[in-house]
Amino acid sequence: MKKAVKIAVNVFAWIILILAFLVTLVVFSSDKNNGVANLFGYMPMTVESDSMVPTFSKGDLIICKDIDDINALKEGDVITFWTIIDGKRVKNTHRIVGINESDGSKSFVTRGDNNPVDDTLPANSSDIIGKWTETKIAKVGKAMNFLRTKKGFFICILIPMAIFFLFEL
Repeated sequence: MKKAVKIAVNVFAWIILILAFLVTLVVFSSDKNNGVANLFGYMPMTVESDSMVPTFSKGDLIICKDIDDINALKEGDVITFWTIIDGKRVKNTHRIVGINESDGSKSFVTRGDNNPVDDTLPANSSDIIGKWTETKIAKVGKAMNFLRTKKGFFICILIPMAIFFLFEL
């Protein structure tokens, strides 16, 4: 019985260590990639508003993927892109409702599913970060935002890792 408990504790500790390592990669990769975490071409992102309800809601975690070919984007795709809102450059995730082509370049007219009108600025090809993979995890985005803070990183990553290594010694 004691051996089974020890094995279970070791498995649990390794799972925690692996998750801590992955979260650490996400947190540090976002610092090096213009504020966008990128693991093997996939980007976990926190939804910051309810503009895409019912597709996803504020606080959800969504997964986007790098775009290999901008020409493959079509109406109905959900993209994340850089835009200007209230004078600040921010990430926005909305659905493509139209495509403009001019002088060999493309821009995309976007709108949130919960918005009655199109976004005021089209998304230029150079501003597109990724395409939504249709993967979402409800309310996990709030936890990711907390883990990106110094306090969250310390509480959820460093302390469990220290306990794990002390336990293994």
